[in-house]
Amino acid sequence: ATMLLRKQYASGETRKHKIGDISVPSCAEGFQMLTDELLENKKSEKITTLSNKAEIMAKILIDIYMSKLVDASTVGKILQIISQETKKKTEGNITIVCYMGSVHTRAIADFFTQSEYGFKKKIFCGKQDWDDDEGRIIHLPVELWNLSAIK
Repeated sequence: ATMLLRKQYASGETRKHKIGDISVPSCAEGFQMLTDELLENKKSEKITTLSNKAEIMAKILIDIYMSKLVDASTVGKILQIISQETKKKTEGNITIVCYMGSVHTRAIADFFTQSEYGFKKKIFCGKQDWDDDEGRIIHLPVELWNLSAIK
């Protein structure tokens, strides 16, 4: 995918495509484009549908929202677990194991470790890049076999 960002042309099955001029609007620009089209449709008395461009932009905005919603709900659940565990324990560490996609786990780890709360990322296991036909198997490091041993 990053190779395509640098290319000006890409060959298809039947012809060459100019991809160097393709750009994606920001979220604010996309939202504005979508609301402008919806307002235009509302002014016209006939029933209309969204253009292909506006429909794709709506799907992109929904995907972004849903992705951030997953991250926010995960943070909330982790905070709930920490709250419950601190009420039970008087001392010791709390270990959080989060099994999600790499984009989500990175966002969650960054949220907790780059804040003033003092969390430390001890172990990150997994693989960042997968081939399309590769099985998604995770091999847990020895440290995760006994969670009470993590300090």
